[in-house]
Amino acid sequence: MSLIGNAGPYAVLSTSNTTFGTEGQLLSFTNVIGGVTWGIYTAAATDIAEFGSDGAIAWGRWSGGTAQLPKANGNTPKLLPNPITTFNYITGVPGDATALNNVPFTSFGGTQPVVLNSVTGSLVSTGPGSATGNLIINFPGATGGSVIYQIYVPTTGQTFYLSGIAQQTSRHGFAGSGTVTSNGTGCATGCFGNLGSGNLLQGSVFGAGNTRAGAQYGFSSSIGNVSGAVVFKK
Repeated sequence: MSLIGNAGPYAVLSTSNTTFGTEGQLLSFTNVIGGVTWGIYTAAATDIAEFGSDGAIAWGRWSGGTAQLPKANGNTPKLLPNPITTFNYITGVPGDATALNNVPFTSFGGTQPVVLNSVTGSLVSTGPGSATGNLIINFPGATGGSVIYQIYVPTTGQTFYLSGIAQQTSRHGFAGSGTVTSNGTGCATGCFGNLGSGNLLQGSVFGAGNTRAGAQYGFSSSIGNVSGAVVFKK
């Protein structure tokens, strides 16, 4: 099982210890990447705003949750001072994308984009619908591949357009920076990726036969920090 998620601008990747509800919604997880001293170590939902699944891939958004920081210098993990305002996730059995030769994927679902105040982290707006777009995945082997992406992110009053080339990070993962523009004033002073390492997008291929893909996006703008999840199929 692989999990991709972000809480506001902070990105995490987790590979086990996920707990789900009877309807397939993610309830909690543990980040098991060794040596990590940033991000979320354990987290549990207190409110789930939306979720979905097609049997091969699942996605959703927490509107409330609690989290613990990872251990550092032998100290016990501690609760974050503020609860999680929003957490977007995608999860499923990771693919083994060593035979994808410029294969197109088209969006079919996702979470409503969330805008958080860039100073206080409070909720500004959600919606009005999930992001849409497409990927072209070229993974010639275990390394050295790339993903061309174009994603439209609707927010109240304007739509953001994300484009770029993400680099392959594993047999199934990808991440990268890119360009963000808007048909409004959201990028008048610039929009910049704010996931881990300044990435705009991070994602993975999922499912037997590599039939699904999922990606998280996160960026700063003049209306706040925008984040969400979108899922794709071949």
